Amino acid sequence: MKTYSDVRQKHRVDSERVKNMTWQEIRDDSISKLKDLVTAVGIIEKETQTERYAICEDCSEFRKPLRQCKVCSCFMPAKTLFKGSQCPKGYWNK
Repeated sequence: MKTYSDVRQKHRVDSERVKNMTWQEIRDDSISKLKDLVTAVGIIEKETQTERYAICEDCSEFRKPLRQCKVCSCFMPAKTLFKGSQCPKGYWNK
């Protein structure tokens, strides 16, 4: 398990590395990290996300002004993006 000082040391090393990078290297590094995150989390296709959100909008438990579910209190534009997410009422089939 990492300690606070381990995390701080890694942050210092990363900060020094970034200071010596060009803006193109920083951009490429950021894109690479974002791609890794998307792969790890599992983002779904836009069509499926749109279908899920449409189901939410038709649900009686959906707070339209807040775009939030009353059952799980999630912000639905974000929740509908992830493969592992599930509708608390079981309305999503994908």
